[in-house]
Amino acid sequence: MKGYRHNAALTGGGLYDAGAWVPRGGEEIGVGWNIFTRVFAAPGGVIYGVMPNGNLKWYWHLAYRTGGGLYEAGAWDPRGGKVVGTGWNGFTQLAAGKNRVIAVHRTRVPLNLAARGVENTFCILHSVS
Repeated sequence: MKGYRHNAALTGGGLYDAGAWVPRGGEEIGVGWNIFTRVFAAPGGVIYGVMPNGNLKWYWHLAYRTGGGLYEAGAWDPRGGKVVGTGWNGFTQLAAGKNRVIAVHRTRVPLNLAARGVENTFCILHSVS
Protein backbone atom coordinates (compact mmCIF):
# COMPACT_ATOMS: atom_id res chain seq x y z
CA MET A 1 0.00 0.00 0.00
CA LYS A 2 1.26 3.45 -0.84
CA GLY A 3 0.37 6.52 1.15
CA TYR A 4 -0.75 9.85 -0.30
CA ARG A 5 -2.07 12.82 1.67
CA HIS A 6 -4.10 15.49 -0.09
CA ASN A 7 -3.56 18.53 2.14
CA ALA A 8 -6.03 20.55 0.09
CA ALA A 9 -8.93 18.09 0.33
CA LEU A 10 -11.18 20.70 1.95
CA THR A 11 -10.13 23.57 -0.32
CA GLY A 12 -10.07 21.73 -3.64
CA GLY A 13 -6.40 22.35 -4.32
CA GLY A 14 -5.31 20.53 -7.43
CA LEU A 15 -2.39 18.59 -8.76
CA TYR A 16 -0.32 21.64 -9.64
CA ASP A 17 -1.19 23.81 -6.62
CA ALA A 18 1.75 24.35 -4.27
CA GLY A 19 1.39 22.38 -1.03
CA ALA A 20 -1.71 20.49 -2.16
CA TRP A 21 0.01 17.13 -1.59
CA VAL A 22 2.48 15.93 1.07
CA PRO A 23 5.92 15.78 -0.60
CA ARG A 24 6.60 12.21 0.59
CA GLY A 25 3.46 10.87 -1.09
CA GLY A 26 3.73 7.50 -2.77
CA GLU A 27 5.98 5.96 -0.15
CA GLU A 28 5.21 2.34 0.73
CA ILE A 29 3.32 2.35 4.03
CA GLY A 30 2.10 -1.25 4.22
CA VAL A 31 2.20 -4.74 2.73
CA GLY A 32 -0.16 -7.71 2.88
CA TRP A 33 -3.37 -5.76 2.28
CA ASN A 34 -4.40 -8.28 -0.41
CA ILE A 35 -5.82 -10.50 2.37
CA PHE A 36 -8.81 -8.13 2.60
CA THR A 37 -11.87 -8.13 0.35
CA ARG A 38 -12.35 -4.40 0.99
CA VAL A 39 -10.08 -1.69 2.38
CA PHE A 40 -11.23 1.85 3.14
CA ALA A 41 -9.89 4.83 5.04
CA ALA A 42 -11.31 7.13 7.69
CA PRO A 43 -10.06 10.57 8.75
CA GLY A 44 -6.94 10.78 10.87
CA GLY A 45 -5.00 7.91 9.32
CA VAL A 46 -7.45 5.15 10.30
CA ILE A 47 -7.74 2.28 7.81
CA TYR A 48 -10.30 -0.53 7.95
CA GLY A 49 -10.05 -3.90 6.21
CA VAL A 50 -12.79 -6.50 5.73
CA MET A 51 -11.61 -10.12 5.88
CA PRO A 52 -13.29 -12.81 3.72
CA ASN A 53 -14.93 -14.19 6.90
CA GLY A 54 -16.56 -10.79 7.57
CA ASN A 55 -14.25 -9.60 10.35
CA LEU A 56 -13.66 -5.84 10.26
CA LYS A 57 -10.09 -4.98 11.27
CA TRP A 58 -8.83 -1.57 12.41
CA TYR A 59 -5.43 -0.01 11.73
CA TRP A 60 -4.05 3.46 12.47
CA HIS A 61 -1.28 4.96 10.36
CA LEU A 62 0.14 7.45 12.85
CA ALA A 63 2.53 8.94 10.29
CA TYR A 64 -0.22 9.83 7.80
CA ARG A 65 0.50 13.56 8.14
CA THR A 66 4.15 13.23 7.17
CA GLY A 67 3.84 10.34 4.72
CA GLY A 68 6.00 8.16 6.95
CA GLY A 69 6.69 4.78 5.45
CA LEU A 70 6.38 1.17 6.41
CA TYR A 71 9.76 0.89 8.11
CA GLU A 72 9.66 4.21 9.98
CA ALA A 73 9.64 3.65 13.75
CA GLY A 74 6.24 4.48 15.24
CA ALA A 75 4.51 4.90 11.87
CA TRP A 76 1.72 2.48 12.86
CA ASP A 77 -0.23 2.06 16.09
CA PRO A 78 0.85 -1.27 17.65
CA ARG A 79 -2.80 -2.22 18.27
CA GLY A 80 -3.35 -2.47 14.50
CA GLY A 81 -5.15 -5.57 13.23
CA LYS A 82 -7.68 -5.51 16.06
CA VAL A 83 -11.06 -7.01 15.09
CA VAL A 84 -13.65 -4.28 15.72
CA GLY A 85 -16.66 -5.97 14.11
CA THR A 86 -17.99 -9.13 12.48
CA GLY A 87 -20.45 -9.82 9.66
CA TRP A 88 -19.09 -7.07 7.37
CA ASN A 89 -18.79 -9.32 4.29
CA GLY A 90 -22.43 -8.62 3.30
CA PHE A 91 -21.80 -4.99 2.42
CA THR A 92 -21.31 -3.92 -1.18
CA GLN A 93 -20.00 -0.41 -0.49
CA LEU A 94 -18.17 0.97 2.54
CA ALA A 95 -16.95 4.47 3.32
CA ALA A 96 -15.82 6.02 6.56
CA GLY A 97 -16.22 9.40 8.19
CA LYS A 98 -15.31 10.59 11.63
CA ASN A 99 -16.54 7.96 14.15
CA ARG A 100 -18.75 6.16 11.64
CA VAL A 101 -18.76 3.75 8.75
CA ILE A 102 -21.38 4.26 6.07
CA ALA A 103 -22.35 0.96 4.50
CA VAL A 104 -24.60 -0.30 1.72
CA HIS A 105 -25.91 -3.85 2.26
CA ARG A 106 -26.91 -6.16 -0.58
CA THR A 107 -30.24 -7.14 1.03
CA ARG A 108 -33.16 -5.25 2.51
CA VAL A 109 -33.08 -7.45 5.61
CA PRO A 110 -33.07 -5.41 8.86
CA LEU A 111 -29.51 -5.30 10.12
CA ASN A 112 -28.49 -5.87 13.70
CA LEU A 113 -25.37 -3.75 14.08
CA ALA A 114 -24.79 -4.87 17.65
CA ALA A 115 -24.37 -8.44 16.36
CA ARG A 116 -21.60 -7.17 14.10
CA GLY A 117 -19.66 -5.85 17.07
CA VAL A 118 -20.82 -2.35 16.28
CA GLU A 119 -22.12 -0.03 18.93
CA ASN A 120 -23.03 3.61 18.40
CA THR A 121 -20.08 4.59 16.25
CA PHE A 122 -21.19 2.93 13.02
CA CYS A 123 -24.32 3.40 10.93
CA ILE A 124 -26.06 2.00 7.87
CA LEU A 125 -26.83 4.60 5.25
CA HIS A 126 -28.86 2.52 2.81
CA SER A 127 -29.61 -1.05 1.83
CA VAL A 128 -30.18 -2.30 -1.71
CA SER A 129 -31.61 -5.50 -3.14
